[in-house]
Amino acid sequence: INASNNLRTLDTTNKSEVDITEIIKKKSINIFEVDFPNNVSGALDMRNPNNPIIYLNKDHHLHRKRFTLAHELGHFILHHGAFLHLDKNLYFRDNFQNKNNDLIEIETNEFAANILMPYELIKSDIINKKDSIDDEEFIIQMAEKYNVSQIAMTIRIKKIFEE
Repeated sequence: INASNNLRTLDTTNKSEVDITEIIKKKSINIFEVDFPNNVSGALDMRNPNNPIIYLNKDHHLHRKRFTLAHELGHFILHHGAFLHLDKNLYFRDNFQNKNNDLIEIETNEFAANILMPYELIKSDIINKKDSIDDEEFIIQMAEKYNVSQIAMTIRIKKIFEE
């Protein structure tokens, strides 16, 4: 999580919605939108460490693309080596929703969530709103503010309240 907090400093927009593309470009990672089957969200190609590439499903919704970009960046930062990593059915998942309970994917999803929906910012937004998890309008507003899906925001708020 500290790594994702540090990366946010590469985003110079100073607003709630982080420019994940700017952060990735500052890490010298190329991004290409490509034709993937619908069940493939993206891929990180580290086979040439001097030319890392994130491939993104061009047909997916903007929210999913943003989460996929943050997720693949997480693999780049957290999991070193020369590899090709393909993410199928990548959604924002918590430990209970992750079907395969793959600890690497859980870790990478948490990394992505912390970049797109930073703990301290979300916590300050919800500090006096204990009922916010059941307030659909509030969830919609928060999701729009951070440019993420409503389900991603719901899971993030739920996790913060559970602490």
